[in-house]
Amino acid sequence: MQRLTQFFFNYFSIVIILLVVVSLLQPEWFTWIAPYINYLLASVMFLIGLSLSQNDFKAVMQAPKGVILCLLSQYLIMPLVALLLIYLFKPNTEVATGLILVGCCPGGTASNIMTYLAKGNVSLSVCATTLSTLLAPIMTPFLLYLFAGQWIEISVLDLFTTISLVIIIPVLMGFWLSITLKELSFRMKQWAPSISIILVAMIVCAITGLNAETMLLYGLSVIGLVILHNLIGLFLGYAFAQLFNLSRYDSKAIAIETGMQNSGLAGSIALQFFSPLSALPSALFSIWHNISGSILANYWGKQRAPIVIVSRKITPKNFTGITLYPFIFCSHENYLSDTLINHEQIHIAQQRELLLIGFYLIYVIHYLINLIIYRDKQKAYANIVFEREAYANEDNLNYLENRKLWAFIPYFKKNKGD
Repeated sequence: MQRLTQFFFNYFSIVIILLVVVSLLQPEWFTWIAPYINYLLASVMFLIGLSLSQNDFKAVMQAPKGVILCLLSQYLIMPLVALLLIYLFKPNTEVATGLILVGCCPGGTASNIMTYLAKGNVSLSVCATTLSTLLAPIMTPFLLYLFAGQWIEISVLDLFTTISLVIIIPVLMGFWLSITLKELSFRMKQWAPSISIILVAMIVCAITGLNAETMLLYGLSVIGLVILHNLIGLFLGYAFAQLFNLSRYDSKAIAIETGMQNSGLAGSIALQFFSPLSALPSALFSIWHNISGSILANYWGKQRAPIVIVSRKITPKNFTGITLYPFIFCSHENYLSDTLINHEQIHIAQQRELLLIGFYLIYVIHYLINLIIYRDKQKAYANIVFEREAYANEDNLNYLENRKLWAFIPYFKKNKGD
C-alpha cells in the first residue's frame, strides 16, 4: 500500500497531465463525472477528516502563532494576488471569477504531503489545512462577495450551505470515525492518500472535459495567470512568515499552505454557481500547483552538501577557510570539520539573502570601521557582523534549519573578543 501511495505522489503531475490531454481529446469519457463532483469532493474531505487526530488540534494550542499567521496568509494573500492579476491583465468576467474563487478557497489537500517532503513543519501544515477548511463556509463566500461581488451575483447563504455540506460534515464524520472506530479507521487510512489522489484526478478531468473547447481558446492565457497566482502566493507566503520571525521550518509550511489551494472545491463551486469556464482556472491550478509544489518540496527537502574545495592557493594566508558563493575553500584537508563547514555555510546563507554584493560591501565596510575602533586586525575581523553570527552558532549543526531571514542583524550590537 505504501508503494502504491508513493507511486501516486511521485508521478501524480505526469499522470494528471496525461489524463488532461486525454480529456481534451475525448471529453465525453469524463464529462459524465460532472454531476458527481460534489460527492467526490465530499469523499476527499471525509478521508481528510479520517487522517486527523486529537494531537493535531493540541498542536494548535501549543503553537498558535504559526497557525494564526498561516490562516491570515491563506485568506489574505491569495485573494489579493488574484485581484491584482485581474486588475493587471483584465481577463473576461468568467475567468476572473474563477481566479478569485481559487484564491478564496482553503488550503489544498496535497499541501501536507508537500510540506513533509520539503522537511517543513507538518503539524503546522495539518492544523492550518484543517482550520482553513473548517472556516471555508464562512470565509470563502465572504471573500468572494467582497472581491467579486461587483461584477457577479453571489448568494452567500447558498454558498455557505453548499460548502458546509461538502466540507464540514464529511470532515467531522471522518474525524468522528477516526476516534471511535480506531481499528477500522486505521485500515482505511492506509488507502486514504491513494484514493484521494484518484478522486481529485477525476474532478480535474471532469472539469477539463467540460471546458475542452474553451481551454483551446483561453488555455494559454489562463495558464499564465494560474502560474503567476501560485508562484507569487508561494513567495509571499514564505516572506510573510519570515516577516514575523518564524523559523525556516515553519516558513516552509506556510509558503506551501498559502500557494496550494483546494482547487477541487473551487471547481465544484464554479460549476454549481457560475459556469464551466469559471471552473477552468481551478482545473489548471490543480495541475500546476502539484507541479510547482513537487519542485519546491524536492528543492527544500534535499540535503544539499556544500561544494568544498581544498586549495592553499585560493585560501588566503592565515585563513583555514573562506566562502565565495557557492563554494567553500579550505587551506588543508586536516582543517575540515563539521564546525568549519557549518561556519562557512552560515556565510553562504548570509551571501544568498544579501544577493552577494550586499554581503561583500557590508563585510568590507564593517571591517574597516572595526579596524579604526579596535586598532587590531584580529579583533576587527572577529567583530564583523557576519563573523559574529557564524562564530556564535558554528557549533550548533542544526542552526541553519531554524535560522531566520537576516539573522545577522542582532549581531551588530554584540561584540566578540572585547
